[in-house]
Amino acid sequence: MGCLHGARYAGKSDEQLMVEFYGCDDDAFDELWWCRLRSKMSGYVARKVPKKDVEDILQDAAIKICETKHRPSARYDPRKGPLQPWLFKIVDNMLKDHFRKQPEGEIPLSDLQPEIMEEEEGEVPDPPELFPDETDIERRLVIRRAICSLSEPSRTIVQRRFWDDLTIEEIAEELGMSIATVHRKLEKDLERLKEMLS
Repeated sequence: MGCLHGARYAGKSDEQLMVEFYGCDDDAFDELWWCRLRSKMSGYVARKVPKKDVEDILQDAAIKICETKHRPSARYDPRKGPLQPWLFKIVDNMLKDHFRKQPEGEIPLSDLQPEIMEEEEGEVPDPPELFPDETDIERRLVIRRAICSLSEPSRTIVQRRFWDDLTIEEIAEELGMSIATVHRKLEKDLERLKEMLS
């Protein structure tokens, strides 16, 4: 889909585009979802499912987001925080539906493949013992379930850090939290996962 309206929305935030979409400007949603965020969302989904399923999941998420236009109680509320975490939550729900429909043994390894970025020594502990050899499918399934059992924002922090290549600073900005808070939560969450998996 071409980005035909980019100049029209130049200078407007993602949050503003979502509000304009709710105000009956469908082009605002196309600009937001299919132009601004398509690459980011595609990359996120592609780490978790086979390539052939990515477009279907993005389409399903787009439909779900558009449905909130007619359900005021389900709409994005700018007063409650940034837009992208809200969108990622919808995408995550689509991914859960996707996995729920698959036989248990067919969960792709990419769903559990951490892409660990280097931090300054001592800042955040690397958790190599959490991530076994990629041939151990059963163990990886246990890990995925353990991470999914974390409450928010812990689950999102772990996923963004080790699956999505985000730095601590990027996670803090996305979630509207301080860098120190994200550090503390990640350290505690990793310890909790170690206990769960021991």
